[in-house]
Amino acid sequence: MLAAGTFRELVPALSGGDKRKLVNNLSGCKIIMLYIWSKILSISLFVITFLLLGLILFRSIFPDKHISPNTHAETYAETLQENKRDNGNKEETKTFWQRTLSEPIVLYTFALAVLTCFLVITSAFQIAHLIRSNVEAAKAAAAAEKAANAAIASNEISREIMVAEQRPWVAVDVDIAGSLAYDDKDWDAGVRWHIPLKYTMRNIGKTPATNVSFFAEVIPFVLSHRPADKIRDGEPYGIPTPGTDVTKEIESICGFPEKMSSHNMGWGKVLFPGEETGGVFGLNGNPGRFVEIDYADGGYTGQFLIIVCTSYGSTYTDSFYRTAKSFNLYKRTGDSMINLSGEHIPLDALALAQHPDQKGSQAK
Repeated sequence: MLAAGTFRELVPALSGGDKRKLVNNLSGCKIIMLYIWSKILSISLFVITFLLLGLILFRSIFPDKHISPNTHAETYAETLQENKRDNGNKEETKTFWQRTLSEPIVLYTFALAVLTCFLVITSAFQIAHLIRSNVEAAKAAAAAEKAANAAIASNEISREIMVAEQRPWVAVDVDIAGSLAYDDKDWDAGVRWHIPLKYTMRNIGKTPATNVSFFAEVIPFVLSHRPADKIRDGEPYGIPTPGTDVTKEIESICGFPEKMSSHNMGWGKVLFPGEETGGVFGLNGNPGRFVEIDYADGGYTGQFLIIVCTSYGSTYTDSFYRTAKSFNLYKRTGDSMINLSGEHIPLDALALAQHPDQKGSQAK
């Protein structure tokens, strides 16, 4: 048997699973000991009750003085008178226990009272044992549930770590490959902003990437601002007009190829670990996104925001992944402002810089 000090030193050295087993075993031992003591008490009370009933029966069969009615009447009367005199004299000197043990009816009544008290005590112990057992069982169940939840969480973390180590990871690099123009060249839907992008995708993970696709979009880059109607006497008031939400734009742009791939309608390809692919993407801006911008509002920065997204699946899991980046496209010359009314800017007059906001890049 372990001493208390040894036990306290032993418990911290156990692992998490061993501690839980030890706690559950101790709870089980408590319940078993309560059950054993309850049985011992019940058996003891039964034995005491049996002995009392035996004593009552014995005193009923063998009283102190037995007078047979078959004796002579006179002798019987004399004996009866003598017993009354003796009993009258002795009754005053008898103690409680003597009177109780000498009278069978009194003894029987006393035994019933004692038996009733024992039954009440036994019932109280049984109820206390039942309540204690329920409490201990509830504690054990709560501890088991907590341990199970911890095990599930631990398994989930281990699974996520394993997936992150074994899944594909596709890196993407882009650069501008031509001039920025605002015209209807090679476009049947009217004039629009367009620019070619050169891109490269490379699988740096450990498993093949499936349905690898590349998509991009160009929009005007706007900062949070207050229009003229929200300025009084040179002082701004009210809630400012929000600027470009880069995170929201990434979700919208990446959502298109991901939705196509989820319906097995993707135009992507398979990239094995270490394999690389790329090309030139003809980026055409949505005219509606540029028409809604008003120079007078003061929010337009004079730059365009280019968001690129590579989406892909995996042979290792059923999930879809993405690598997204955002870039600021601006003019090197003049006032550095790209005129929304339309212009043609050659390649050597353009610059592409990664968007400084941390939310402008994603890998998941």
